Amino acid sequence: MKRKILFFVLVIIFKCFCFAVDLTEMEATSRVRYKYSDISGYVYFEGFNFDGYKAETKGIEPMLEKTLELLRFYYGKNGSIGKNQPFVFVGHSQGGLRALAMSTYLKQKDPQLYKQLKGVITLSGIDKGLKLLEGQGSVARSALHSDVITLTNGVRGTLKVLNFKGGEIFTDILLYELINVGVGEGANALANYLLGENFDFIYPVLNNANINNYAQIRDMTPQSNFIKKYVIEESTVYKQHKTQKNSHLAVEWRRGWLGIPYPVLVTKYTPKVVKTVQVNMKVDKNLPLVFITGTNSNTLSLANPHEKSIRNGVTAAGNIFRSAEIAHYAKCVLGIGLLTGSIPAAIDCNKAANWCGNVDYELGEIVGEQKHDGLVAYSSQYLPTKSLVSTGYDTSVLTNVKQKDYSQYNHMNIAYNESESKKLAEQYVKSFLGK
Repeated sequence: MKRKILFFVLVIIFKCFCFAVDLTEMEATSRVRYKYSDISGYVYFEGFNFDGYKAETKGIEPMLEKTLELLRFYYGKNGSIGKNQPFVFVGHSQGGLRALAMSTYLKQKDPQLYKQLKGVITLSGIDKGLKLLEGQGSVARSALHSDVITLTNGVRGTLKVLNFKGGEIFTDILLYELINVGVGEGANALANYLLGENFDFIYPVLNNANINNYAQIRDMTPQSNFIKKYVIEESTVYKQHKTQKNSHLAVEWRRGWLGIPYPVLVTKYTPKVVKTVQVNMKVDKNLPLVFITGTNSNTLSLANPHEKSIRNGVTAAGNIFRSAEIAHYAKCVLGIGLLTGSIPAAIDCNKAANWCGNVDYELGEIVGEQKHDGLVAYSSQYLPTKSLVSTGYDTSVLTNVKQKDYSQYNHMNIAYNESESKKLAEQYVKSFLGK
């Protein structure tokens, strides 16, 4: 049960980036379709393909170089699609990040061609970087490690129901030594064992490898050098509020008749200091942007058609853990459990049962935020429009932005549901292109 849960959790988290795509219409290096649908000027950036991903050190920037080369071929002054044809960037997942970065890159490298760019639309884009990779994966590793320990302790606690003799060492030694193999080194070894070498893309995250050897993953990390160079640079600052002040009472000594000092209680004011974020936006402030965000915060929905069976398995495991918890307390009532460690075992079973009962919340912890599209945290799917918010010095860093939230869409169907979600982007593409 534990293996199945971990297997699906990890595959869901990482595999969702790598939906199979037909490369016949797409240049393989850039992963951009230079004419998508039947709309001339609809330039579509595919999400990153983790399938069979191996170590590489080039990162995302060479993809931008190739994109520029082909944009000139298709949309330049002698372009094959149309001379000076206006175009719109649309990107899903990592494609959204690349589309935003490409707008900055294009403006720097070819200002004339940049004038033909009429807007950028992202679909569940990792616009600020994938929160799952925060701290180069340390947050996700910590959450996963905690979950593995919880479930492992639950399994051990369940089997200890069979322990009826005080001082019996069978379950204590066997379970601690065998079940905890891998857990002692964190979830990394266990996850790699479960997934095998066919899933090498998880290696840098789960094993805290040298992230520079997995450069595209590195570039998707929030506030990576790539993101700071082409999309957004953010820093936490403490700043005095423009108008608000904190008040406190203080004793002030004054001189009265014949110069005799006397105390007076007075109100003193000091500037209010606010913790905020200073934003240095690299994307053109006036470029029309649309962020189409999915908020169907159900990670297991990405495992369709297996979601039901996974949930049934998790529920069954939770029932087993709960039954074991009750059995341990019953043993304590009979007095046996007090000698066989039933109290701590019952606590372990309780924690494991609670994990199974709150599996969506637990997966949200790994994703990095409880509001998400199954994979990408909600706050990662759009760029902020202001800097120094709540200080009185609020500054607009983007001026032409629309954001649309869709609770029915997850990270997969927001981009690949041809009958609905594709139209979400198309309506904005046509608007930007004046069609």
